[in-house]
Amino acid sequence: MENLNEEEIIAYLKGRLKEGRFLHSLNVMKMAIKLAEMYHVDIYNAKFAGLLHDCAKNMQNEELIAYCDEHQIPIDDIKRSSPGILHADVGADIAKNVFGANPEIEEAIRYHTLANREMTDLDKIIYIADLIEEGRTLPGLEEIREIVYRDLNEGYLAALKYCIENVAERGKAIHQQSLDALETAANILKE
Repeated sequence: MENLNEEEIIAYLKGRLKEGRFLHSLNVMKMAIKLAEMYHVDIYNAKFAGLLHDCAKNMQNEELIAYCDEHQIPIDDIKRSSPGILHADVGADIAKNVFGANPEIEEAIRYHTLANREMTDLDKIIYIADLIEEGRTLPGLEEIREIVYRDLNEGYLAALKYCIENVAERGKAIHQQSLDALETAANILKE
């Protein structure tokens, strides 16, 4: 039986996220539900993974590192040099240990920033919804939305490429986990 309490989660998020980030979380939840309906993925998991995906986003870098140290969450060199990335790992842990999220929700939150080689359809939906939710108006997103509405795997690959290019343009190191995810996503489409 599923037991996540939406009101409790919304109260938690309102107390910890800046208003824009809170609205983004609601928009990601809506987009995740829409994509879950389109691609026959569990709507409950999509809803709560979307709602909770950024629950640790407004923690300070030092707080994220301290949380990881305290909860034995591994931090590699890239995550240590860009601690903001850790919000995905910390958020997954909070979703599980504070709210009792199931492993599918926890995993989708963990992989919504860097992706992973072994992405489920739910993982892909949260990754994509985070990028293309209706509040985002970045150049190139309309094209990605069109691809996503046509094919989940093509849309996921387009979203991955977009995010990796964005990181590179900002002069940041691209995490190997994202490069592995890109390689796997491209190979899946070739098959």
